[in-house]
Amino acid sequence: MKETFLTTYSFVYEQTVDTETGEIVNSKLLDKKVVVSEKPDPEDETPRVTLESNKVVFNNSAIQLIGVKPGTLMDIKYKVNNGTSVPVLGTAEAFNVEGGNKLTKSNSISFRGVKNDTLSQYGKNFILEKTQRKGEFLLINKENIINTDDKIGIDESKNWKPEEFEIENPEGLEADDDIFEF
Repeated sequence: MKETFLTTYSFVYEQTVDTETGEIVNSKLLDKKVVVSEKPDPEDETPRVTLESNKVVFNNSAIQLIGVKPGTLMDIKYKVNNGTSVPVLGTAEAFNVEGGNKLTKSNSISFRGVKNDTLSQYGKNFILEKTQRKGEFLLINKENIINTDDKIGIDESKNWKPEEFEIENPEGLEADDDIFEF
């Protein structure tokens, strides 16, 4: 599999130029910055998911853990447990819905607009962890846990374990609702 990474270089030079000949007499590097886009390493054995500006990208380990292939419909819902909201990735079949975003051959799903903005509140880089329900996985970003009372924040007092989440569809929940308590 071939991956493409975008790299931006920014250099600041101080140069002394002979104004008569146009020759550069002295050149000194003052500052340099290199910015590489953060895409998951496809060969990383940890199942990782990365949120980009308009899509969610999975590494090979994540695709294997989820057990999906291109064309599979997937979505991200938000589950609330004890006042803390957690993003949950699942297939349309697991969420028992007909919609979702199709997985592409490049291991990504389209994720734009409000959906992207909402997930970005939880972070950009996640690790997938299984839940007790087949086809549903927690998106864990230990740096940014959302407390629904505070809207956004870091809750360092909790040690999150995926086995603690038993996600069920409560009575009266509409299939297209993204946020609900269990």
